[in-house]
Amino acid sequence: MKLWSKPLLTLTLALLLAGCAEESAESHLAKAREYLAAGEQNAAVLELKTALQKDQNLAEARWLLGSTYLNSGDPASAEKELQRAMWLDWDPEKTLPAYAMALAATGKYADALKLSAEGLTRGAQASLYVSQALAKIGLGENQDASDLLDQALAVTPADSRALLAKAELKVRMGDLENANAAIDTVLEREPDSASAWLAKAELNGTSGDRTAAAKAYDKVLELEPDSLTALRARALLGLDEGDLKTARQSASRLLKASPKDPAGNLVMGVIDIQDGRYERAVKRLVQAEPIGKDYPMLAYFLGSAHLSNGNIEQAAAFASKFYAQVPGSIRGRKLLATVRLREENYAAVEELLRPVVNERPDEVITLKFMAHALLRQGKNDEGIELLSRIAKLEPESAEAQVSLGAGLLLEGRAEDAAQHISAALELDPQFRQGDMLLVLSHVQRGDFDAAMQAAQSFAERNPEAAMPRNLIAWVHARDGNMEASRSAYESVLEIDAGDPGANHALAQFDLAQGKLDAAAARYNSILATYPENLPAQLQLASIDARRDDSDAVIARLEKAIETHPKTLEPRLMLARHYLSEGRPDKVSTIFLGLPDAQRQQPAVLQVMALAQLAEKEHSQALFTLEQLSASDPTSADAHYLKAMAAAGNGDADRAERELDRALELQPAFHAARLARAKLRLQLGRATPFEEDLSVLIREVPDNADVFLLQAAAAALAGDAPGALGFAQRAYQALPATSTVLALGSYLERAGDMQQAQNTYQEWLATHPKDVLVRMKLANNSMALGQDATQQYRRIIEKEADNVIALNNLAWLLRESAPEEALDYARRAGKLEPGNSAVLDTLAVVEYLNGNLELAGRTIRRALELAPEQPSMLYHSAMIAAARGATDEALQTLTALLDGSAEFPEHAEAQALYASLKH
Repeated sequence: MKLWSKPLLTLTLALLLAGCAEESAESHLAKAREYLAAGEQNAAVLELKTALQKDQNLAEARWLLGSTYLNSGDPASAEKELQRAMWLDWDPEKTLPAYAMALAATGKYADALKLSAEGLTRGAQASLYVSQALAKIGLGENQDASDLLDQALAVTPADSRALLAKAELKVRMGDLENANAAIDTVLEREPDSASAWLAKAELNGTSGDRTAAAKAYDKVLELEPDSLTALRARALLGLDEGDLKTARQSASRLLKASPKDPAGNLVMGVIDIQDGRYERAVKRLVQAEPIGKDYPMLAYFLGSAHLSNGNIEQAAAFASKFYAQVPGSIRGRKLLATVRLREENYAAVEELLRPVVNERPDEVITLKFMAHALLRQGKNDEGIELLSRIAKLEPESAEAQVSLGAGLLLEGRAEDAAQHISAALELDPQFRQGDMLLVLSHVQRGDFDAAMQAAQSFAERNPEAAMPRNLIAWVHARDGNMEASRSAYESVLEIDAGDPGANHALAQFDLAQGKLDAAAARYNSILATYPENLPAQLQLASIDARRDDSDAVIARLEKAIETHPKTLEPRLMLARHYLSEGRPDKVSTIFLGLPDAQRQQPAVLQVMALAQLAEKEHSQALFTLEQLSASDPTSADAHYLKAMAAAGNGDADRAERELDRALELQPAFHAARLARAKLRLQLGRATPFEEDLSVLIREVPDNADVFLLQAAAAALAGDAPGALGFAQRAYQALPATSTVLALGSYLERAGDMQQAQNTYQEWLATHPKDVLVRMKLANNSMALGQDATQQYRRIIEKEADNVIALNNLAWLLRESAPEEALDYARRAGKLEPGNSAVLDTLAVVEYLNGNLELAGRTIRRALELAPEQPSMLYHSAMIAAARGATDEALQTLTALLDGSAEFPEHAEAQALYASLKH
């Protein structure tokens, strides 16, 4: 036997493989026909897709793929392929009626009704009329639908699809009996009609006979195993009936054929919840949202999955949505009550559960939640009554006895509480909650010796546990023995160096003494053992803030967000940090990527609105705050912030209405009353202003803003010394940027400019980063003819894009350092190209740098914005003269000097005019 050489063998294999790879589109199409003839739709679909990859213009493949999708219950995919088949001129007798079916099935009723029957055979026309009748049914135009069906049945009296459409119309009109008769007529003639069995199943479901519906769907799947419609319905029906085995099987088959199917993902998501796979459940259920409107339970399941996964904000959103959709649902009330309990909204828990407790007086879990909510609201008698009921229902439960003991503790009946807690420990000596509550009961009675004895007993029974030693330390702290408490917490760290409770307590001792480094070391010890411990990360960020280390705060919080991407707290803390740093532009991106439910949380909406207000995006802030009000109509803060936004938009009337509403909701809301008083002062409404001011003087007499309002009132009354006195008291009460500027302003009004400047300088000596005060000092210095260049330079170091500082520094340096001035002037011009003053400065500085053409263009732009500004007219004449345009310069100067306007360069303008005339 002759041996093949290796190169020849490789070549032969390559040729064989190439031959396989070159299988034509037509051959794949032929295989698809064979699979369809054998009823193997999935295999046919694969072959058709492969054929179209090789030849996307293969019309028959488009038609077969579209019709297969349609038959399997995927009308959305069918629509696309059938439309392409029509574009490729495949037989309209087939494609147009099928396309109409797909449009009607996907709810595109208007498009289906636009199709014309012109040119079709009578049979194809009848099919089109049936689809259009279904569209009319979908639109609720029943009479038109009936007429179209009559036309179809006149052509094909025995057409099953038309008869089934007639049955659907009967169902829509409430005539279930005749609808059932129509379906039975089809089944008598075509007992293996999958469409008829599907209609039968849907009718049984509508009439409430779920058992019959299940059998009918099973019959459909027996006839057409790949029917997505039947698989979808059977999966949902199994879920509703609690038949998770059937639901799982149907959903698995459905998702194998259509991985993104909403119904299949819904069912598997619920099964994931049952199996404890909450994160995967959420991912699946999110894909089911397209059917949420028709299947309200989706919101319930999403709320449950998020709650179990610890996503309280999302759980609240979905639980609220389900409760709004189905307010009578007991399971919905219980889910939302569980969320509200986590949020510590005990009044809401009570409101939600009271009807449930009345209906189910012996349901222990509901009684526990209700009792907890009542006790937390101080409704101790009723809460203890429920706990007593639980203890009777579960007499052998240590937990029930402890819960009753805890309730009695809340009421202050520590002695009675101790009896029930002791009983719990007899039932279960290892029940740690009982030990802790027993200690608490003794502390509440003020019997610290008994509390310490109970805590030490707990520790002796659990010598390797940190919790009992933490409890001993806590008892020492409550007894006022801080040294013993610290020592006990230190002993906890001998067992577990990273124990969060002990390290946190010790860190708080350190912070109270100003030992920031020591406190930080404690929290770092927690992170060494528990790297993702969020409280420790946030505490370290707070310590960084106290150190005034903004970069460290940001880095720390970004790391916390990375390790806890679904938790709002670090994102909110970072947003508030940026606001405190005067960087509101950074806020909006912090919440990107979060689900809508989290972005709609009140805390997020509020911080977003604050950022928008800081950015002067008042209209956007109003929109955000309307959402905040919708989520919490009783929020006085929302109305207060809406007032700020309305004022920013120049809508004083709305601003006052919003402040009125804020004060109706919260009469002691002093910030709102201050804002309303300021607004009324600005609007000249003396009497209402005085009413607000008198309330503020009575309720917050030492408030700095109240002093400033009194200063304003005194100034209006012509009492300048009184106004200055109140401004000084405001500064003494609250040394801050606003009070420094106010004091300086009143000093200036009193004619003591030097003292005002001294006040600003003294403030900046200890607050060198205060841009607003430095700007005031610089502007005043410039107006007084004093050197302000260093002040403006320091402002630009802090705020590189401060246009006023850039413009004014350019003006001051225009002659002594023209090149440097040009850099500043151009930067200002880029930032505010529509500001006439900025353009005027830029034109003069360009002129002084010899850029005459550019200077000319720039001054013309400035004059377009302020055509009668005398200084700018003089500058334009100056630049024109330098360019050699003498006539233009003279014309401008003649008009300028003939006028009566006074301006700083009047003498220079006269000199220029004289020089040009000679």
